[in-house]
Amino acid sequence: MGKVTMAFSLDSEADEDILSFFASLPKRAKSRTFRAITRAHIGGVGLTLGDLYQEIAEVKRLLQSGARVQGGQTESGEGDEPAHDDPLVAEAEAQLANLGL
Repeated sequence: MGKVTMAFSLDSEADEDILSFFASLPKRAKSRTFRAITRAHIGGVGLTLGDLYQEIAEVKRLLQSGARVQGGQTESGEGDEPAHDDPLVAEAEAQLANLGL
């Protein structure tokens, strides 16, 4: 099966939040994000803002403890360089701080 392109319309005022969200995504992430959101809706994922907050708080806790993700599994940062020396981890921590977390 080949690639299918779909078009839909949004209201520039009423859907400003959606337009801003998609505009903020990297160029190659828009379709992937749209598919993930649509599949979550179809599947009836019951994710609440509280659930999301808890997950983000856990990410922050792991970053602060120096945990790393390697091979798809979270590992302790013991013996590794400190988390703040990794520019990606430092950026993640900065973004969490911007959220007030």
